[in-house]
Amino acid sequence: MQNSARYFENHSCASFPCHKISGDSDGKMNCLFCFCPLYSLNPCPGNPKYIQKENGKIKSCIDCVFPHNIENYERIMNYLRTKKTPDFSKQFIHGGANFLQTKQNVSLDFSVNINPLGLMENVKKNLQEKIDSVISYPDPNCTELTNALSAFRNIPRNQILFGNGASDLIQTFVHALFLRSAIIVEPSFSGYERSLLSVQCAIHRVRLFAENDFSFDDSILLAIEKIKPDAIFICSPANPYGKNFSLEQKKELIRVCKKTDTWIFFDECFLGFAEDGWKTSAVQFFSEYNKIVVLDAFTKIFALPGLRLGMCFSPNTDLILKLKFFQSEWAVSSLAQCAGLACLSSLSDLDSYLLQTRKLVKEEKEKFYKKFSDFGFTVFPSDANFLLFKADKNLSKMLLQKHQILIRDCSLYFGLGEDFFRTAILLPEQNEKLCSSILKCLEKK
Repeated sequence: MQNSARYFENHSCASFPCHKISGDSDGKMNCLFCFCPLYSLNPCPGNPKYIQKENGKIKSCIDCVFPHNIENYERIMNYLRTKKTPDFSKQFIHGGANFLQTKQNVSLDFSVNINPLGLMENVKKNLQEKIDSVISYPDPNCTELTNALSAFRNIPRNQILFGNGASDLIQTFVHALFLRSAIIVEPSFSGYERSLLSVQCAIHRVRLFAENDFSFDDSILLAIEKIKPDAIFICSPANPYGKNFSLEQKKELIRVCKKTDTWIFFDECFLGFAEDGWKTSAVQFFSEYNKIVVLDAFTKIFALPGLRLGMCFSPNTDLILKLKFFQSEWAVSSLAQCAGLACLSSLSDLDSYLLQTRKLVKEEKEKFYKKFSDFGFTVFPSDANFLLFKADKNLSKMLLQKHQILIRDCSLYFGLGEDFFRTAILLPEQNEKLCSSILKCLEKK
């Protein structure tokens, strides 16, 4: 490492030149755009001015008061050397008996939100027939699967990328763009935080409140305008409360993100369960803004969590290429690609499966809502295949210990307490079993 302030000079930067050293006789530039540990902070302690570039505004650090001046070079380097690393021992808890490694036997698992109809029959058959495909390397470009999904969702092939599950694509996005500042709309999926911490990104949280049924409000828009983050992560329908933002609300988010040049990351992994399906997807706004990413997966709607098959869409084809470059090679297994193709191979079977799924989820969710309300629980409206509710803080423990039934304890979600729980929608007889078991727990209190 060169022991000079010129170490930061970066002539290949798209925004070069920008940061001129005052009094430098040879007119060289001292660019801190990519390296300054304070650059993403808002407000910046260096009291910057702004320069308008073709691709947006950037900070001018010419007269920065701290710590960009040449004499503060070692101060900068020491700051970078001592920057706190993430706590690699931190646990990010998810649903599922296998993940939780509970010592109790689990007869019914309501903690994971998978399609209650299970695998489509043709998917089972296809996996059995294609088992020998594992002796060959998978197609690294998922060519057939990309063509099939492109036709099904009416999205151009070059705007689609498959990955080893949705979580893999979140991680890839964060690392490829090396995000320095991001907003998470909370409460939400912990995978965003986990990925952002891995690149030491500054995380800003905008909380929606149970008292308002986690409704969209202007605090999100105000935060974007104030913080001007590199990206914002929004789950819609949201995990754990299930609310899907309207098209009007998504359009308003995009409008503000355009002003601040912010990437907007819509996680739509549960949108397939909504009554209108993918009709409210943010994909329809691709022509209005180039910095949209939409995440989805076969995991939930097609009951394939063990095979890991996620996908993302973006109108920014350069981003798709960059994400592809940052992925590991052969990111999607042969069997995952076979299963995905089988899901999409017969549109009549697919339409029937999706209609049955949405009908079942809607009817069973309504039953849950009524019974839980009769139990005295606070139940939150949901557009997904699960319900968030408030109940006695010991409910999940009682259900597990006395009835071997697992629901999701939501106390670790940001902004939620130990009296919040989430239950998946399963088959009618299983849902009835949960309700009768809850009633027994309440009667024994």
